[in-house]
Amino acid sequence: MVTATPAQKENVLLSLTPSSIREYIKCPYLFKSKNVDRTMRVRHSKSPALSFGISMHAALEEIYKPSSNLSQPMDVERILHKHWDADGYIDKRESENYFARGLDDLRKYMKVSNQADRLIIGTEVFVSRIIRLDGTRVRLGCKIDCVELRSGNVLELLDYKTCASGRVPTKESLTFDMPTFIYYLLARIVYPSYRRVVVSQLNIHTLAKVEVDYEDADLAINKRTLIDLIHEIDKTQFAPRPSSACAWCSVKDTCPAFSSEADLDDII
Repeated sequence: MVTATPAQKENVLLSLTPSSIREYIKCPYLFKSKNVDRTMRVRHSKSPALSFGISMHAALEEIYKPSSNLSQPMDVERILHKHWDADGYIDKRESENYFARGLDDLRKYMKVSNQADRLIIGTEVFVSRIIRLDGTRVRLGCKIDCVELRSGNVLELLDYKTCASGRVPTKESLTFDMPTFIYYLLARIVYPSYRRVVVSQLNIHTLAKVEVDYEDADLAINKRTLIDLIHEIDKTQFAPRPSSACAWCSVKDTCPAFSSEADLDDII
């Protein structure tokens, strides 16, 4: 086993995940607070949407784990009950309404999903690797909802969405979405035998689906964008980027854009 030297460890610039990249794009100060400083306890308030998403992802993980026998009837209701997170709902009635919707969504998805044409390699797969860039080492990591092998030796990275709107991004916007590119990049490193990798999003509620099968020109643009992003994060002062989303920001209380500090003499 090779152990990294202190110098090598110090040379790791930062860790980037699809979520942290979205946070940086939204606001550099939010990114810094949650991913660089790590000195504050960030509030994670539960909501119906969050609880529902957690429950559905957990149920899907069990349903489609590689050891599951998808050719046999499965007690989807029992599985969803097992993983149901009721903390984010106003009352029992709201929880029951969301449960009924989730159960209906899961049953519809299993009915139309073509099990014979796919091989599940893993569910909720976490991958992490360090990449080198001009002498800088950056750790990339992500968790993939479902990794499957389709016919034609195509590796698919499937991201489940559970929002009630049923919307999914356009193919063009997903193609040049940097967090999505991180999934692809890590899959190429972790699964080198599969030269063709597609990244897809599926809304479980409406079964709307979009997937990206990168062309060479797309890869070149995304690679350049990633390089520029890493250099920008390396040099930035993480200034706040105020927007309409600030009202719900989890680090607003400490953000300098909102004058969260007060002089004691001005109070008493």
